[in-house]
Amino acid sequence: MRATSAELEITLELSEQECTQLGIGEKLNGILRFMSRNSLRDKSIPVVLQYTKGKREQIRVQSDPGNVYVGNSDRITISIQDYLYAQLNTQGYCGDRFGIGGKVDIFKGNRRRF
Repeated sequence: MRATSAELEITLELSEQECTQLGIGEKLNGILRFMSRNSLRDKSIPVVLQYTKGKREQIRVQSDPGNVYVGNSDRITISIQDYLYAQLNTQGYCGDRFGIGGKVDIFKGNRRRF
């Protein structure tokens, strides 16, 4: 999984194999390359993508420790629910907004849009 971020806009790129591995309760691990306008250096943050059932939100982004800015996190966990999981597998893309001003885009294979 390849993951980049420009402030609160997170982009994940999954291979076809990773998409088939992502099932209920399964997790994909990667490193998020976080880029900030206020810093000259990128920061590497561990990121986990998981598919869960039964959540009210279509997407949930949690930082560890909790209640800190994404760029100050030690680890980020992104959970997607049924609708986004189905959209990823049928259309090769899914995305949604989180929090105040945050956005996550997930691409399957080489379907990244510019």
